[in-house]
Amino acid sequence: MAAARTEAIKQGVLFVTTTRTGSGTMYEGGEGIIAGDSLNPQHARIMLLLSLAFSDDQAVIQSWFAKYAAQNVAVQ
Repeated sequence: MAAARTEAIKQGVLFVTTTRTGSGTMYEGGEGIIAGDSLNPQHARIMLLLSLAFSDDQAVIQSWFAKYAAQNVAVQ
């Protein structure tokens, strides 16, 4: 699976890493893998789908995950 994932990343596929256990945050898993932080897989999938509707730039999407998937989101 790692080889297939690496090939997919080279072709521009974005991956988000999360945990189903609810035991904490996830951090970057390497090049081409976005941290889902505290989102469960279902929420991370929805956020990725919404993100891809507005941008295909990994850096932009990664910044959105860093800002909005964090546990301590400041509400103004």
